[in-house]
Amino acid sequence: MEATEADVRAGRAAQVGDPIARKLVLSPRAEVPTRVLTAMIGVQILTQPQTTFDTALASTSFLATRMNLGERATWRLVKQAAEFGFLRPAGKSIHRVNRYRLGSRGDARELEIGDTYADTITALAIGDTSDPLAELILSVTDPTWAYAAGWDGIRGWWASVLALAAAPADPALGLSAKTRTQLRKKVAAEFTRAGQPGIGQAPLLPQLEALSETTLAKYVYADAVEAANQARAVQAAKNAEFAKNNAARKAMDEKLDETFFTSLRTKFGALPAKSWDKERTNAWWKAFQPWWRAEVQPQLTNPVVTARIKHQLAWRLNKREHPLAEWIIDTLPWETVPAAPLIAPAAV
Repeated sequence: MEATEADVRAGRAAQVGDPIARKLVLSPRAEVPTRVLTAMIGVQILTQPQTTFDTALASTSFLATRMNLGERATWRLVKQAAEFGFLRPAGKSIHRVNRYRLGSRGDARELEIGDTYADTITALAIGDTSDPLAELILSVTDPTWAYAAGWDGIRGWWASVLALAAAPADPALGLSAKTRTQLRKKVAAEFTRAGQPGIGQAPLLPQLEALSETTLAKYVYADAVEAANQARAVQAAKNAEFAKNNAARKAMDEKLDETFFTSLRTKFGALPAKSWDKERTNAWWKAFQPWWRAEVQPQLTNPVVTARIKHQLAWRLNKREHPLAEWIIDTLPWETVPAAPLIAPAAV
C-alpha cells in the first residue's frame, strides 16, 4: 500500500520529535548540540512549503549563527550527526552547504516512540502548535533559545523538551538528572522574570518574543547575523580572487606549454627520467645548461612568469622521478643576469 503524504510527514515528524535517545555514542557535551542541530534541520524539512521534499538545504554558517556556535564546531557537529545516524547528507557539500535528510535508526524503539508521543507526532506533521511539546520542538529555530544568557543556550531548549516530554533520566540523553533540573529551573526563572506564564501554560512563540527583548537575545542575534554576513562577504571575495588567480595560472601554464616547453621538447626531447643513467644525464645537462643561460635566462624578466616556469619544470622533473630533479632546479640560475660559471652535475 502506497504511503500518503500525511503518512510520510508523520514519519518525519516522529524523527524530529523523538525525545528518547538510543545508546550514548557521543560525549554529553556533544550529544545535546548534535540533537539540537538535527532538530533544526528536521523542523526546516517539516515547515518548508514543498511538502513532498524530504530534504533541507543548510549551510554551516547559517546553523552556526542560529546555534550561537563557531563554524568549525558546527561543522564537526554536522559530521557527527551524519556519522551516528541523526542525519544523512543528500548530496555533495559545496563550501559547507549541503542538503540533508533525517536519519533513521530503524529499530523497535522508534515504533515505541511513535506510540508514546502519537499526539505530538500528529501535531508536528500538520503544523498544529496547540500541542505544547510540538510547539516547543518547532521553536528550536527561534534564536532566543541560543542567545538568551540565562539558561546556557541551546541546552536550555533540550532540557525543556525532556521535561515537557517527561523523558526518563537517561545519561544517553546528554544531560544528567541534576543538570537537567538546573537548566529547567533557569528557563522557568527567565520566563517569570519576563512576566510570562511559562512553557505549556500559554502559546510559546509570543513568550519567546518577549524574552528576546528582556534578555537582549534578539539584539545579540542581530549582531551575530551581521558579523556572519560580513564574514561571508569577505570569504566570497577571497574565493573570487582565488578563482581569478587560479584561472590566470592555468592560462599561463597553457601558454608556457605551447611556447617554452614545446621548444624544450623540440630541442632536447624528453626531460631526465628515473631510468636515465649517469652518462645520459650528463650529456643532457651539458647541452641544456648553456642553452638555458643563453636563450632562457635573459628572458626571465617577469617574476610571475619565472615562478610558473620554475614550478612547472620542477613538477615535470619530479613526475619523471629523476634522482637529480631537485638539484637541477636548485642549480639553474633563475636571476636575469648569470652569476656563476657552468656547474658540473653531481654523481647519480
